[in-house]
Amino acid sequence: MFKSGLLIILMVTPLWAGNFLKDQSLQDSPDIPWHINADELEYDHHKQEYTARGHVHITKGNRKLSADFACFNQKKMMIILEGQVIMTAGEDIINGERLELNLKTETGTIYNGGLFIADSHFHIKARTIQKVDQNRYSAVQASLTACDGPKPAWRITARKLDLTIEGYGFVHHAVFKIKEIPLFYTPFLFFPIKTKRQTGFLIPRLGYSNRHGSQIDLPFFWAINSWSDATLHQHYMHKCGHKLGLEWRYTFDTYSKAALQFDYLEDRYWFRMKLDQDLPFNFKTSLDLDYLSDQDFLREFKEGYSGYEASKEYFDKHFIRELDDYNDPAKLNRLNLMRFGSAYSLNAEIRYYDDAAKRRWAEEDQTLHKLPEVRFNSTRQRIFNNPWLYTTLDTEYTNFYRKDGPDAHRYDLYTRFYLPVKMGPLVLEPSAGLRETVWHNKTPQSKTLNRESYDLKLDLDTSFFRIWNLKNALKHTIRPQLVYTYIPDRSQEKYPFFDSNDRILPENQISMLLLNTWITRKSKKSKKHYHQVCRFLVEQKYRFHHNIPALAPLYAEIETSPLTNLSLESDAEWNHDKGLFDKFNVSTSLTNHRKDSFLIEHRYTHEQSASLYTEGRLNLAYGFTVYGNFERDLHNSSEIENQVGLFYQAQCWSLDLNQENEDGDHRIGFMVTLSGLL
Repeated sequence: MFKSGLLIILMVTPLWAGNFLKDQSLQDSPDIPWHINADELEYDHHKQEYTARGHVHITKGNRKLSADFACFNQKKMMIILEGQVIMTAGEDIINGERLELNLKTETGTIYNGGLFIADSHFHIKARTIQKVDQNRYSAVQASLTACDGPKPAWRITARKLDLTIEGYGFVHHAVFKIKEIPLFYTPFLFFPIKTKRQTGFLIPRLGYSNRHGSQIDLPFFWAINSWSDATLHQHYMHKCGHKLGLEWRYTFDTYSKAALQFDYLEDRYWFRMKLDQDLPFNFKTSLDLDYLSDQDFLREFKEGYSGYEASKEYFDKHFIRELDDYNDPAKLNRLNLMRFGSAYSLNAEIRYYDDAAKRRWAEEDQTLHKLPEVRFNSTRQRIFNNPWLYTTLDTEYTNFYRKDGPDAHRYDLYTRFYLPVKMGPLVLEPSAGLRETVWHNKTPQSKTLNRESYDLKLDLDTSFFRIWNLKNALKHTIRPQLVYTYIPDRSQEKYPFFDSNDRILPENQISMLLLNTWITRKSKKSKKHYHQVCRFLVEQKYRFHHNIPALAPLYAEIETSPLTNLSLESDAEWNHDKGLFDKFNVSTSLTNHRKDSFLIEHRYTHEQSASLYTEGRLNLAYGFTVYGNFERDLHNSSEIENQVGLFYQAQCWSLDLNQENEDGDHRIGFMVTLSGLL
């Protein structure tokens, strides 16, 4: 018999509990020994059995066991622990009165105990918890919750509970309780428990609106495989019926990915899709589809899981391309093939604009499409390795198509020559552009038209700076620029008109720009951090038209962030002749370390529009947050929208209650989230 404090080292196979949801933790090298420490330790040579009593501690790597009694049979690879059994693997914990383990099969049973799964933050208590095989657990007379503490805010009790690692939890005869109050019973319940993407129902969204009545949106997520998944939407509306939705996504790598979304309600629908794909020989392709039954569909279903706003946000985040505005009558459908080199780019594109109203109701449809448009552009390059002379080349071919109305082929060639000259701190760059445009009408008479044009430009700029050694170094840079541009005025009425390239507007003007930037630099642990305190740009154009000078509106913009949590942005155009602002926009935002935020924005265009938008979020005590936004049309003295919501975040559940008014529709939304389940 060995006395207190003696340490013995055993070489055995990996222990069952190791990080319960991560199989690789069960596959440690058998060469790593177990360390056993106890007050008393005995060894029976005949049975090949160790017996430990009093303050038993067993460790291996990040796994730890403690108990009052332990018996390990090296021949059978069985271990039994009794009395205040605690077993940890990483952040996962098992505790109970008795634990039986078969180290060879990695199976076992714990009696009157509990299991804490850190990844999903599940607490499971049961009369018995049995590990059936490497990936499955079974519990009798069990309860589970994601809440900490002896009296959880919610829990589910069950006669039997079956869990599969990276799979589902199946509950038999389940009762859902708030505190100790039972709310509902179901003979069968299942939920995902794995930390990876998991097939199952997502958080349902409840609501009410004047237009749709009571409604519930219940999405079902399907993890198809490691690179693709889908979401099925069942959106029931009391006044409108069932709106069905489908989302399908795949991702191979950073560029090769796609997302398809489709919604259907009776004879109304909306289909949208975006795709990016790498191709051989450094080619890339992208696809944008947007096809709907009627324009009102987007206005009516602007919100919700599969609404316009959610789709727009998703595509912008994952594809850096937004959907067209829901008010735009013609939706862009586009297929693009591109290749980028070090000195050039090639783009071939089909652009088809679908106008649902014209497609369904108009006798004639003169929507203009480009089928296709091919562009080749080169970057600035030296001519014959000449160190002073540079050139760029932009070419384009477009096949304009209309179902009804004139169409044509257009060929456009534009080359530009640059002669930069450096004079001390000044850079003077004269340049000249030459353009040749050819139209070939697709009519029985097939007429071809040519247009030659040129333009001149003189660019003079410089920059200088000063560094102020304050508490944090402040760099002030001033960049003045003077640009003269000349494009001759000529009659172009005989040429067809499809887009802005068909009409080259005359220019004879001087542009004066002044850019100021202030940037701070501070070092933290040998790393330099830069913060733009302010950027201020002012531009004035002086135009010569028919030998009569005229001042264009004075344009200015400012972006300032004197503090990391405070920013101000503004831009304006001042009309000298009228003595007023043609445009004036200003916004300011404020945040703090508590993640409270406030934004207010005013946008104004003379005699056209004026609006005020504000939004805010305030984190209160005890997990409560209030949020809201308000927008008003000052030009028409009418309210555009307003929303107010209350959000509560507890340790294991959350509640979101909000009301919204927009376009005469009053909506109320309600959502409860149970951590780990919904």
